[in-house]
Amino acid sequence: MSRPGRKPGRGRVPKPKWVLLAVAVAMMGSILALNGWVNPKVSADAERQAPRAPVDKVPVSVLDGGSVVDATHGQVHSIGYPSKTVALTFDDGPDPQWTPQILDVLQRYEVPGTFFVLGSLGAQHPDLLREIVDSGSEIGIHTFTHPDLTTVSQDRLAREIDQTQLVIAGATGQVSYLVRPPYSSEVLALDNNQYSVVRELGDRGLVAAFTDIDSRDWERKGVDSIVAAATPANGAGGAILMHDAGGDRSETVAALERLIPELKAQGYTFTTVSKGVGLPPADQVASTSDRNLGLGLVTGVSVATWFVRVFEIALLVLGLLVIARLVLVLVVAVVHRRRARRAEAHPPMAPVTEPVSVIIPAYNEKECIA
Repeated sequence: MSRPGRKPGRGRVPKPKWVLLAVAVAMMGSILALNGWVNPKVSADAERQAPRAPVDKVPVSVLDGGSVVDATHGQVHSIGYPSKTVALTFDDGPDPQWTPQILDVLQRYEVPGTFFVLGSLGAQHPDLLREIVDSGSEIGIHTFTHPDLTTVSQDRLAREIDQTQLVIAGATGQVSYLVRPPYSSEVLALDNNQYSVVRELGDRGLVAAFTDIDSRDWERKGVDSIVAAATPANGAGGAILMHDAGGDRSETVAALERLIPELKAQGYTFTTVSKGVGLPPADQVASTSDRNLGLGLVTGVSVATWFVRVFEIALLVLGLLVIARLVLVLVVAVVHRRRARRAEAHPPMAPVTEPVSVIIPAYNEKECIA
């Protein structure tokens, strides 16, 4: 039985404006969360976060082997490069300023490169991923947010790889089986923890690609220093480590202008990582589901980035308007104060000294006052 005075069968229905406000807040939160997810703080590869562990579990054949370690199918194989065969590799990109300049140098000298990309940056610049593939270079995975994989859980490792694969698939229609773990270097520097990551990558069908020659371009000691460090010794082959993001890479671009013709003059052949060690092309056709999911991810990131930029401009304009309003209020207050002082010094009329009457409405106040 319903209570007197209340209509039966009716509950409180949220007003449409509150529903719209809740939806708008949820959308805003999702956009900001997505934008924050693809804009993490990325450290340089030289800044390894974990101390080196023991190496007793790392096979000697791996420590003394080639820089590409294939742990797929339950077996571990180290593969090296033939003599006078080098692969130019670039980490931490893509970057809208430096990656196109590096691609221009590679195309001018007709040499390919292998770009180990961050998924977070690739999601923001999918056009650069397409440019890399269209130029004849290949793409490898450098994780999504550049964590030290020896310090994260297996679930986090899987997300770092899978999310980057989706970005690559959405941008290029391809995926890659090559992975370069962040904060890695030569296979001789592998420890038990890093070797465990190599085995985990192998279980996922991925091949770890380390380096043979470090150009140390991240030190920014000048073009001469980079060229000297990137030049193989005694005609050896291998993967040359460089960077196309993470700061000012003008020295890297200038060093490539000198390094490539000098090595060509010495009889060196330039190739990609997969081709250099005799593996199938790293860029494989992505599945339809991966392409669709990746395209949705890349599109969502583009929309979120556009919205955040609009918000930034709106906040800037709003801030300027608030400052302008404050200045206007201060000016008006000063003018008003000066006028008030003049009015006090020169009153417009004589002061009232006679009695006055004050009428206070006590009924139908609004009508009476009007």
